[in-house]
Amino acid sequence: MPGAIQWTLSSYFGNSVSGSQTEQDNREFYLDHTDVENQSGPISLHEFKGKGFAVCAEKGAAAQNLLAFVGMESDLIASSDCRIPAGAEEGAHYFIVIHAQSGDILYDPTNPYLILDKEGHVTSYSPAIYPLTKEQAEKFATGEPVTIEHTDTRVEKDEKRTQKKTQRLYISPKRS
Repeated sequence: MPGAIQWTLSSYFGNSVSGSQTEQDNREFYLDHTDVENQSGPISLHEFKGKGFAVCAEKGAAAQNLLAFVGMESDLIASSDCRIPAGAEEGAHYFIVIHAQSGDILYDPTNPYLILDKEGHVTSYSPAIYPLTKEQAEKFATGEPVTIEHTDTRVEKDEKRTQKKTQRLYISPKRS
C-alpha cells in the first residue's frame, strides 16, 4: 500500500522529493496565506495540488488519510526533534507509524528511497518504509530517539549501482 500512496502523493502534489527550494516555496505560500489581523481561514490541501512545494506536513496528513481510507491503522507523528540525515540539526518533521499484524513500520512519505542517475537526478523512488524492531517501537513509546539506516542508489554511467547509506534519527513525542 505505501507504494501506491507514495505515487499518489507525488502525482497529486507535483513533487516526489523536497529540497531547499521546496521548503522556501512552502514557507512563502503560508506567509502569503496567513493574516493575523484578519484571522485567515483554514488552508485546503487542494491549494497544494500540482504546485510542487508540499513538504512533510501536507504529505504526512494526506498519507495518513489514505492509509485510514484503506483500513490501515497508523499514527501521524509530529516531532520537533528529527534529524534527517542524523548529523543535521534537529528539525520539525511529520512521519507515520503503521501498526501491522507483524509489528510497527515507520513510513516517511516525504523522504523516499531514491534511485539517482550519474548526475544525481532522481530517476525513480519508492516509499521509505522501515520495519521497527520491538526495541525501536518501545523507544518510540517513551520518546527516545530511533536511528534508522536509509539507503539510496545511484546508477553509474556503466550501469553499475552504488548504494549510499545514511542514518536518520526519528523521535516520537512521549506518550502519556
